[in-house]
Amino acid sequence: MSRRFSIARLLAVAGVFVAGFGASACCSCDPDDEAHELAGDAAFDCGFAPVGTDRAGVVDCVLAARERLSPFVGGWGDIGRDSAVRSYVASDGTSVWVLGYDSDPSGGDEACETLVSYQCGSALVRFSSPGRPDIASCERYGDKRQLCGG
Repeated sequence: MSRRFSIARLLAVAGVFVAGFGASACCSCDPDDEAHELAGDAAFDCGFAPVGTDRAGVVDCVLAARERLSPFVGGWGDIGRDSAVRSYVASDGTSVWVLGYDSDPSGGDEACETLVSYQCGSALVRFSSPGRPDIASCERYGDKRQLCGG
């Protein structure tokens, strides 16, 4: 009976260890690298506006580059409810993608970071909301891809 108990206990401990390991084994998401990879080496870098800084220059730059059909990449930071959120817009001169990064999409349960991309299904436009900085985004979203996490 003690041997059976020991084996059962060992299996239980091993199961907890494996489950715990799986929960913490997250991939590393680098939205800046992903955006630059989508845009290509020839892309103009419109910069990144960290949280709390003026993003108007980045937004103006990506919209102007898109109007010229030039490759570009640009992004800005934001604050989620409990996590760091970053958005990027990238283009290879033909296609346009919007990337969204969330360092903890679970609402504070320390889930793995996620990065998704949407290929724009239509024009890249400026969006304005009262009390919020402008952003550049797709007028209509196309295909969604999970680049990591989630």
